[in-house]
Amino acid sequence: MSGKIKRRINSEKIAERKDPGGSFADEPPKFSLRYLQESHSIVRCTTEERLGFVDAMHKRRDIPWSRLETMPHGGLGCEVIRHGLRVALPSSAKGKSILSFRFSGKKAMVGFRERDVFYILWFDRDFSVYSHE
Repeated sequence: MSGKIKRRINSEKIAERKDPGGSFADEPPKFSLRYLQESHSIVRCTTEERLGFVDAMHKRRDIPWSRLETMPHGGLGCEVIRHGLRVALPSSAKGKSILSFRFSGKKAMVGFRERDVFYILWFDRDFSVYSHE
C-alpha cells in the first residue's frame, strides 16, 4: 500500500472518531427499528404516539445531522444522554453515544447514531428510560 493511500485511510479513521457519523454530517437521519428493545417497543405505543413518531420522522427528513445536533431538544433537535440511563444498554449500543429525540409531545425516542442512521432502542413514553432532569 502506498504512503498516499495509508495517509488517506488514517485521516478517514481520525475524522470518523471525531464525528460518529463520519462524512454523513450533511445527511438527514434515517430511522431504524433494527435494535428496538421489546420492553419499550412501538407496539406498546398508542395510536396517537405512533402517529407522533411518523410525524417526527417526516419533520426531520430533510434536516442534516449537523443542524439537528445544534437545534433545541425541545423542538426537532437531539440531546446526548450523558448519565441517568435506567435501562440496560444492549450490546449493539456499547461504546456509542446515546441520543434522544422527541416524538410525541415530551416523549422521547432514545438510541444511537451510526453514520447517518439513528437506531432507536427505546420509545420512552413513560419517562422510565433515563432521568429527564
